[in-house]
Amino acid sequence: MQPIGDRRPAPANLPALCPELRARLAAEGIEQVFLVQVTVLPELLAAAESPLPPADLCVSAPAGRG
Repeated sequence: MQPIGDRRPAPANLPALCPELRARLAAEGIEQVFLVQVTVLPELLAAAESPLPPADLCVSAPAGRG
C-alpha cells in the first residue's frame, strides 16, 4: 500500500492529461483533482497503450468528500 497524502493538484499541472481534457475540465469548473486520481493515472494510461486487456486496479481512499 502506498500512502498518497492529501494534496489536490490542478489539472493544468498534470502533463499526462492531453490539452483537450485539461480544457474540458477547466470548462466544467474542475480546478483540482483528488490525489488518488493522480496516483492511478499512470497505471490507466499504461493500460490504454497496451495491446493486452487492462488488469484490475483496486484503490482505497477516504470517503465523505463530495
